[in-house]
Amino acid sequence: MSLNNKILLLIVSALSLFILSFLYFWKYNAQKIDELQNIRVQEFQATFGELLDLHGDKFQTMNYDYSYWDEMVSFVESKNHRWAEVNLKEPMHVNHIDYCAVYDTRGQVVHYDQSSSALPDLRKRLPLSTLSSAVPLFSYYFIVENGYLIQVFSSPIQPSSDFMRQSPPKGYFVIAKVWSPRYIADLAKITKQSVELAKNGKTYDFLYPLASHEGKAVAHLGVRLTTATGEIVDSIFKTQLVFILAVGIIFVALLSLILLRLVTKPLKQIAESIRAKDPRILGRLPSQHDEMGNIARAVSDYFTIRRYWKTTKR
Repeated sequence: MSLNNKILLLIVSALSLFILSFLYFWKYNAQKIDELQNIRVQEFQATFGELLDLHGDKFQTMNYDYSYWDEMVSFVESKNHRWAEVNLKEPMHVNHIDYCAVYDTRGQVVHYDQSSSALPDLRKRLPLSTLSSAVPLFSYYFIVENGYLIQVFSSPIQPSSDFMRQSPPKGYFVIAKVWSPRYIADLAKITKQSVELAKNGKTYDFLYPLASHEGKAVAHLGVRLTTATGEIVDSIFKTQLVFILAVGIIFVALLSLILLRLVTKPLKQIAESIRAKDPRILGRLPSQHDEMGNIARAVSDYFTIRRYWKTTKR
């Protein structure tokens, strides 16, 4: 095999080893990143639902407490709007509630108020089927109306004496909160992740469904996990750089060794042989079937011819 072919073969082998090692490492890292991301998503999903419940807990508690109030039972019967002005409208603004409504057992509105006239009328959208003793009495769910995402809380109105809540409802107390961008941004601050109302065409680490009273998803929260992501990617990138550097050093060392064995060392032998005028320094070089072997044989032949002429002259 010629010297050029030997060098080319070894360089191709070294490059192939480098490329295969790099591809394997890249695939390994990609798998580890996916595994790490899946673990982080699962851990976050496990707590995110509890966080949403906790975030709406004050509204759910208010809904429950007001429905368990004897004066509320009396209000459904008396429809005393002056009482409602003080006891329903005022707390509604204090607690930043967007909707407050009271229904009787026939599903007729006894009291209704909303924080802004720009908001859609909840009475036209509220599923009255939820205001029935035939379905779970305490419920919260989501509706979407005119681009507004609204969380609704509903409780049966019953006297405080019925602490087991076994008597038929005297009416229904409903409050609702609009999930504005600012409200959702609070979730992002609490979780320290990127949380927004999911939009088509955008990618998220996972989508959290917000269900209607029928259990169907009417919207999704799109979550992108951001905590420590930069550090993770940076660590992986540094590891890759170290690996590539190590492989590069090995490749350069191997190429240097190849050049030393195939080119530099034979040339030094040939030069030393010519300088010392001793063909024995060539060793086994003349037996090689490559360019260095050709040069070594030419040098050896030169010494043979030179020795012959010296002998002839004598």
